[in-house]
This record gives sequence, C-alpha cells and structure tokens, in this order.
Amino acid sequence: MAMKNVSDGSEVTFGAFGVDTRTTVTDGPAVLTTDWTEEDSVGIFAEAIPQDGYALELGANFRYDAVPGTIASKCDFLAHDASRNLKWRYACSHTFYAYYPFKGAENGMTAAKVPMSLATDQMQEMAGSTAHLGKYSFMKANPVSRVAGDESKVSLSFYNVFSVVELKIKLAPGMQDVSISDLSLSSETRNLTCVEGNIDLTSSIEEECETIPFNVTEGIGSVCMTFKENPVLSSAEETSIFLTVLPGMHDAGSLTLVLTTAGGIKASTVIEDAVTFKSNKCHTRSVVLRSDDFEIPEEVREITVTSAIDTDYKIVPMATGTIYTSRDYTIKNIPTQFAGWQMATSPHNVRLGGMIHAGTAGKVYIISRFNRIAAMQKAGWTNETPLPSSDTDVQSLYEDTSTPTALIVWSKLAGAGEYIPVPPLIDSYFGGLTIIAPVITSAERSEDAQWIEVHSSTEAEYVPKMLATDPIYTDRTQTVQGIPSKYVDWMMATTGTKVKLAGTITTPVPGKVYLLTRFNRIAAMQNAGWTNVTELITGEFDVKSFYETTAKPTGLILWSYDAAANVPVAIPGNTTDASFGGFVPIAPYITVPVEK
Repeated sequence: MAMKNVSDGSEVTFGAFGVDTRTTVTDGPAVLTTDWTEEDSVGIFAEAIPQDGYALELGANFRYDAVPGTIASKCDFLAHDASRNLKWRYACSHTFYAYYPFKGAENGMTAAKVPMSLATDQMQEMAGSTAHLGKYSFMKANPVSRVAGDESKVSLSFYNVFSVVELKIKLAPGMQDVSISDLSLSSETRNLTCVEGNIDLTSSIEEECETIPFNVTEGIGSVCMTFKENPVLSSAEETSIFLTVLPGMHDAGSLTLVLTTAGGIKASTVIEDAVTFKSNKCHTRSVVLRSDDFEIPEEVREITVTSAIDTDYKIVPMATGTIYTSRDYTIKNIPTQFAGWQMATSPHNVRLGGMIHAGTAGKVYIISRFNRIAAMQKAGWTNETPLPSSDTDVQSLYEDTSTPTALIVWSKLAGAGEYIPVPPLIDSYFGGLTIIAPVITSAERSEDAQWIEVHSSTEAEYVPKMLATDPIYTDRTQTVQGIPSKYVDWMMATTGTKVKLAGTITTPVPGKVYLLTRFNRIAAMQNAGWTNVTELITGEFDVKSFYETTAKPTGLILWSYDAAANVPVAIPGNTTDASFGGFVPIAPYITVPVEK
C-alpha cells in the first residue's frame, strides 16, 4: 500500500497575479483597470482526476473573498466559509474553474453552465468616473490544471466577458453648455445587455479572441445610463461616459445614441460606421453633438419674467407697443416668425437683469441693440437674425427712430421649468434688452433671489440637489424634514460632511440668499453678517422647524443675506475646523458652474 503524501488534504490557496488580471485594456496604449476590493467575491469549481481517470468533483461554486494586496489589481482569495474550502487530493491531477462576481447556488448550475446577466439600467457617479464598472462586469478565469503533487498557489487570470464603451461627448463650437440626466445606446440588430444568459467556465480563452463565448437566453438591444451627479457637456472639452455592453459586431448605422438634458430635451445621433465591441476591451468613441441633433421646439410658448434690477417690466404687443417705456420707438420689419408676439419692456437707460422662467422646453428670445452684442455672446446667447456691422446697419427688424437703429434677435435653450437669467448690463447706456415670447406673464420681484449660482471652493465641490428629497450631504443618507411650505420645492447645493467648504453665491437680480446650517455654525454665521430666518436652536437636538433625519433628529437653522446683483457673497465656510455639518445654500433654482 502506497504511503500518503504529507501534504495530502492540505488547503488549496488561490490568488490573482496575472499581468492583466481584472483589467480592461483599451484600443490604444492606455489601460483601464477595475481593482479588487474587500467586497469582491468569486465562485470556484474544482475537480480531481485520479490516475485511473475517473473525475471527482471537489467543490461546486465555492465562495472565495478577495484580499487585495499592495497592488490593487492583484489579490489573494480566502474561503468565505471555512467548511467549504477546497483541498488537494493525493495522487490526483486537479483543474480549477472560476468566475466573478459570485452567485449563490442556483438550480442546474455547473461549471459548464454558470448563470450570467448584464443590467440594462446602469449608473455612473459623475462625468469621467469608472467606479461603477466593476459592478457591471462578469469575468471568467482561464481554467488552471495541476499535475499530481503540484500543490503551489493557484494563480487565476480573469478576463472580462463584456466590453466597455467610453463615449467621449463634446458639443459643437458655439453651443452653450448643457447638463444631461440620462443617456442610452441602442442597436437595431444585436443585444447590448441581457436579462438572462449562461457561460461555460470549462473552455479555455483563446489569445486575442474578440468575444469570449457565452449564451444569451433573453437579451435586450439597449443600455441606459443615469448619473448621481449630472455631467455637463460643453464645446470646450470632451466628457467621458462609460457603458458596459455585450461584445459583438454592429453594422454601420445600426447604433443610435440618445441623451436627455436636465431640462427634458432629447438629442440623438447615429453611429455611421460599423463597430465591434470586444470582450475585455474598451472601445473609445468620440461623439460631437450639433444643434441639429437636439429635438428643440422652436420656442417656449409661455414665459414668466421676473422684475428687473432697476425697474419692473411692462408687457406690450411686439407689433404695436413701444420697445422702451420711456420712448415712443416701435419695432419695424418684424419677421413673420414673431408675428403676434409680446415683449417685456422697460425704460431705455436701465441695467435690466431679471429672470425668464420657461414653462416648457425650447428656445427663449431677447432683442438687443448693436451695442449689446458682446454682452449677449458672453452670456451664451445665439443670434437668430444677422449681426449688423454698426448701429445703423439694418439687416431685418429695427427701431423706428429718425435714423433706423438695427436690432438683433437672440435665443437660448431652456429646459422645462428652467430659469434663464437676463444678462445684467454693466452700464446704463441707451438701449437695453427686450424679452419677447408668444405669451408673457410678469411676476413681481420677490425679495428672495429666485436663481443663484454657487461657486465651489478648492476644498469642496457643490452639487445641486432637491431640498425635499435628496440627502443633505453627498456622503450621507440623511434628508431634510420639517420644511416649511415656502421652501418645499426649492433646491440646495450640497457637499460632503467634513470639509471647510467656503465658496461663493451670486445672483443676477438683487435679493435674499439663504443657507442652512447646524447648531455648531451659529457663531460663524453671525460673525459674517447673516440673519437667522428660523428661530435659533439651543442645542444640536433642539428641533424648531428644519431638521436632519439622523437617529436623533438634528436641528437646522435657516439664514438669509441681502445680496446685490452679481456681487459674490462668501459662504462662511472657511472656519478653522471641518467639524461635521456644513453650510448648505438653498434657493428656488441653483446652478453650479464647472470651474475651469
């Protein structure tokens, strides 16, 4: 009788040490990695074959947890359950099969038929982030075989069965920045995701294969992406969105990209050439969106204008009313596109400003004189009528003065419910800005700033969210409750909890701006000249109105500050500490510009 090897029955040890383990290699020289974390687990199958050739199953779908090393793309694996670990068998050869992510026991699951799926609805943290890719990947390891007696650590080399698509999206020159809420990629001929499928772990992965074989039993021809923080597309630089899709070849013109702006406007473009998505590869595609790609209604039919900086707007017919309330000038040669429209007028020598509130998505319009071209272009407006070469170079519509004075019609894209600021002019030189629309309603100027722009500091980036539904901090789950009815539909600008914040608030129209703080910020707010709107609380858990939904409700205080037009108001966040709880700006409408 043969003597047993002293190592007979010892535990099999596993690791992932291949050069490209859990790595998606791009089409170019760059490498896109999704690193192992302590939350990752793999499933391992094993069989032993004695010298007589009779195969013995050592373990089916045993769970092993990742233990990352100093290099995050490499790791060890330890048995999740000490009673379900794999051990060597004396005088047997061994073969191991592995996959990621681990799935619980399912009926009929074998190494030759492991269930797999790829979510159609995916979510990316923010523009350029790849943190989500590991969540949607499915990896198969090449089978590893060992001859009898070789009990060294089993190194598993994983390959991503799926493909990653990096869409590098840019707007055409001259287009204004736009925030997007979601994006989808669809194919007319092939599946991009799958509800149900399976894969054979026992087959080897061929070098440089375009597709690691798998079976799809229920597929879907699209993939959809939403975001925790909406990306902002611009004409200045590309914005990267990363989708995980099934590998495969797609015919020319069969792929369509559709995105939706935060204001509800859709844009679509067809990928004209043939595309092949490869397993374990990242396909990078640059996309330029042009104005023609957006499904833009010609105009917003009904708008509301907020009173201007220096005076209130007066609503008059565009065809018969005077363009200024202080002069008798009318508009002549009005293009038929604007027939029957109204205009919001003011005296000729005021700095204007104010807000346009769009009831639906589409274009909003302003008329200006020649001397306001630079101000309108700087504010991101697009001329709808030709630009004159001088004040008297009449191209289309004009003021009926002793010498006809050229006018220009400008447009800007507005989302449904969006507030568009009227550019506040730095001087009161003759000739202002006249808002036009089919139907205009004038709203009295509120003492509250209706729209604010929050500029981030070097220590914190603000994110616009909804006050009543979203977490008050980006790294916590608590929400704001006890909100008085006036503020229920307002927005807030949030950050993480333990930062010193700072930053500024600006508004194009003078009015009160607001901040929410915890009890520990009372002194900082008072020292900075802010006035408490709600009653001062006497301690952290003294709840008066606003409060956080912590284990024990934490009271909040609302503060106000009288802001001048276009004068930055410092957020008193440059305190010497980063104690929990910051300074949260709130307003009916908030934008956070991308700091260049």
